[in-house]
Amino acid sequence: MLRTNEDKLVKISVLGEVSHPIKSRARPYLVSFKGEIYALPGVGGITYNKRVGDNCVDLMGDHVEPGVSVKNTQKDPYGKDGYNTALNVLSCIGNEAIIVSGDAKGEKGVVVGKHGGIEHVIVDFKPEIMERLLPGDKILIKAFGQGLKLLDYPDIKVMNIDPNVLKKFPIKEENGKLKIGVAKPK
Repeated sequence: MLRTNEDKLVKISVLGEVSHPIKSRARPYLVSFKGEIYALPGVGGITYNKRVGDNCVDLMGDHVEPGVSVKNTQKDPYGKDGYNTALNVLSCIGNEAIIVSGDAKGEKGVVVGKHGGIEHVIVDFKPEIMERLLPGDKILIKAFGQGLKLLDYPDIKVMNIDPNVLKKFPIKEENGKLKIGVAKPK
């Protein structure tokens, strides 16, 4: 069993809202190599029919985020985007997400990823919960995991994972090394 510093970690709230889908005003339409004009869904919003684990090849979309995209657009007291930075830096894969406003208030999901560049946290909810969400609904994330260390492996840096998720990984210790199984979809 891996020894960690989980007992030293801080669990803290971060807040975001379901983001609106985003299209560039400068280029809302694209032109194919055949000269065809088209528009595709991209980042943000609620993606109802694409979730983590689905095939992401050959989609009619551009940088589609599976599930629910979350961002904090509120400016901090210094007029910066520190609230969204905290949301993105402190949220970890496996963190609990709780809807705190709107028709789905009280329902829970889980953080499944982040999308750098657009600075979204990606959260998965059951499909019937996503049907009750709207852009702007608030989501509280119980951020937990940053600062996690493997005490017997100080050279390995652990980032962006809830310790409870790490415990579920099929990790074996052999001859002072860690072996982690991976799977390839069929």
